[in-house]
Amino acid sequence: MNLKQITQLEEYRDGRLKLEHNESNKRVTKKKLRKIYKENLSNFKDEIRFNFQGLTLIDLTILSIQMKFTNMINFVKNNTEHNLVSNEFIKNKWIERKKIKKAFNHNVQKNKKIEFKSQYKKDLANKIKHFKDNNWKVLKKENILISRNDVFHKNMLSEMSKSKIIEFKKLYSLKKNELKDNKEISSIDKKIILADIRSNYDYNYVLKLLILESKKEYLSYKTNALGEFNSQLNILQSEEVENNKKNIEKWALFKKWIQNKTVLLKEFITFKTKHKLFKEKQSKINHEFFNQIHEINLTNPYYKKKYDIKNLKQKLRQDNHKLKLEYTSKVIEINDSVPIIIKKYTKFVATIFGLLIPGVGQIINRQYIKGMFMLCLTTICVFLVLYAFGFGNMQGQGILGLITLGHADNLWEIKDARYFVIEGALGIIFLVIVAVYCFVSARETWHTAVAQEHGARVKKWAETKQYMNGIGYPIVTSIPTFMMLIFVVFIPILTTVMLGFTNYKPNNALNFDWVGFETLKGLFTTQWWDTMKYVLSWTIIWTLVTWLTSFGIALILAVTLHNDRLKGKILFRLIYILPWAIPGFISILLFKLMFQPGNILSQIFGIHNFQSDTFLAKVSIIMIQMWMGYCVNLVLITGILQSIPKDLYEAAEIDGGASRAKLLKITLPLIVYQMTPILIGQFMGSFNNFGIIYMYLDGGPHFTNVVTEGGAGATDTIASLIYKLIGGGHVARASALNIIVSGVIVAVSITSLMRSKSVKGGVA
Repeated sequence: MNLKQITQLEEYRDGRLKLEHNESNKRVTKKKLRKIYKENLSNFKDEIRFNFQGLTLIDLTILSIQMKFTNMINFVKNNTEHNLVSNEFIKNKWIERKKIKKAFNHNVQKNKKIEFKSQYKKDLANKIKHFKDNNWKVLKKENILISRNDVFHKNMLSEMSKSKIIEFKKLYSLKKNELKDNKEISSIDKKIILADIRSNYDYNYVLKLLILESKKEYLSYKTNALGEFNSQLNILQSEEVENNKKNIEKWALFKKWIQNKTVLLKEFITFKTKHKLFKEKQSKINHEFFNQIHEINLTNPYYKKKYDIKNLKQKLRQDNHKLKLEYTSKVIEINDSVPIIIKKYTKFVATIFGLLIPGVGQIINRQYIKGMFMLCLTTICVFLVLYAFGFGNMQGQGILGLITLGHADNLWEIKDARYFVIEGALGIIFLVIVAVYCFVSARETWHTAVAQEHGARVKKWAETKQYMNGIGYPIVTSIPTFMMLIFVVFIPILTTVMLGFTNYKPNNALNFDWVGFETLKGLFTTQWWDTMKYVLSWTIIWTLVTWLTSFGIALILAVTLHNDRLKGKILFRLIYILPWAIPGFISILLFKLMFQPGNILSQIFGIHNFQSDTFLAKVSIIMIQMWMGYCVNLVLITGILQSIPKDLYEAAEIDGGASRAKLLKITLPLIVYQMTPILIGQFMGSFNNFGIIYMYLDGGPHFTNVVTEGGAGATDTIASLIYKLIGGGHVARASALNIIVSGVIVAVSITSLMRSKSVKGGVA
């Protein structure tokens, strides 16, 4: 190595070039450049907002209206000169807005975004090229290896001749034969001597030598600790002590303890002592009694000896555990500091096997325990693939059943071709899981092999266990939940989506076929579209009214009950959450009975056609949902109100804020901020609410003068209409309707959730 190379290595070791190496990492670079790209876009948008400040369409419209009113007043006062100035001012403002709009038109904005994106891609390409050219290429050329702790080593084999390696191998064989029958040297010392010879030409034996030396040190410390323990234990066991149990003293203390507890219990039963004070006194009496017994035992030589032996054994266990942890951490440190040399083609072989047979690639990369574990998972994946292609299916033929759907000859055996769709959905999900598993395995194998090619060793199993017990613990524990979601959520969704592209009906359940988008198009025919417009409009009204009123009623009650001047808060809160304690179906059936002609609610309102009139049926069902739905929000809002610091209200009062200002500026924003995810979930729940629609009037009252598709009634929502379609055998049409409506609702809900401050973070 020349002076320049030596200086470069020293700079790397000192960390001056280590920072450059880390910053040149592809992921870090991409993240930084992406951040710069987003900042440029944000600055450009801020520039547009700044230029349009006070010149937005709403601002100028309001200003124009204000000027019109002012001109009318001036006209009455004969102040026409002021009107001319005002008109000129408004005209100039609109002209200025037109110029700015032209300067920042759609094409300008689009070109600017393209410019920022092209610059980002260009910088990214240059940085990655710089990373490859100026780091790994140079290091590879100079035969430099980088261990896992980022220390740079000169490859010792690059300057060693083959004859020298052969000489070391011969020396190793001679020494091995010499030590074979030597019983004076311990086995670990023999291994150290042999590893010391092979460490001259093999990095693996450098690692082994250092680990063996650490193990010898660990065993020496462990033996010393055990010897010290045995000597102290022998001294203690050799002492002859008299077993003076002092039973009389203990019995007296026991009687006193029972007497005190009896007195305390009488005071509690006769209501002389409150429950909280009773618990505190009871705990104190127990604590004093057991402390006194412990002190008696310590003064007794027999028990003291037993206690000392117990402490001694505990100390030995702690010392052994500490020594083991130190040894493990030292082995990990050695593994990080010693480089490795692998063959050039290893990374390609490992990646191919990691893709085709996950687990084998890990074994090639010397990750033996991980590889065996992944081979067990691969065995399970083989069964999933076989199931996906029809082997072991209950009724269908896996994904092959989706191909033969509508053309198979053996469908009469199962009497319903939906089994083919369900098994096909299972097959698709299983194949996706296996494909992702193989891809992740290949990717991980490739990165590990590339790191080894540069000189870094793989992690020890001890490190992997530490990771799984720490950061990886949530990942491991979430796997069962994810598997349950596959069967409970993903498979029904996929089956529903696929049925939406078939012509499934009761008369062709034996052998229905794929029809593409025909079923979806059928929803937009004239007769179906009229029904859809009515049901969808009522569903939107139902969702918004029930959702907003449930929150509004709960907010009013919670804020009222939070007032310090109100007495009997607990009683009122208990009364207001009583609807929550009654099962929902019982409440619906009771209200159904009370709204019938001649019953209590009909008589109170003086209306006897709540269940026969279209409008009144909708009003009554909304009233029932309002009564049932506000309780959950009341409990949540009450908890949020109690968590709001009083300092905020006191500061508002100092600034002269009235009760209305405190409600609008402090209370409501904090409630909405914390409840946004729950409110979005309740919105989706209101949209899909089926139980109350079905149990109250089954979607009725039904129309007498209008023909609706699917048996839709006046109070039917999308959810109840889908249920009726499925009950009538029109599963394909119900699935198609579900795809459209659910897709829109989920998209709106997720967009609202992701744009909310509760998810993005920020001030309420």
